[in-house]
Amino acid sequence: MNKKKGVALLIRLMTADGSAQVVLNEEFERLTKVGNDFQIRHHETSKIAVAPEIVDYLFVRAYALLDSAVRGLASTP
Repeated sequence: MNKKKGVALLIRLMTADGSAQVVLNEEFERLTKVGNDFQIRHHETSKIAVAPEIVDYLFVRAYALLDSAVRGLASTP
């Protein structure tokens, strides 16, 4: 399964609400972009350093999305 199909399936497990699915998909895309563009997972010199004052914000944002995903998986029969 490719990543986009996997994310779509995960989002469907997280919520049946179509509007919420759109929001979750956008959040996955935004956080993927943050992870790719900033020195979070990648430490190449061409990546943007994360300002210390937003580290907690990014962590909480990613944690909330992952927590929701885990809950969706846990409720799957």
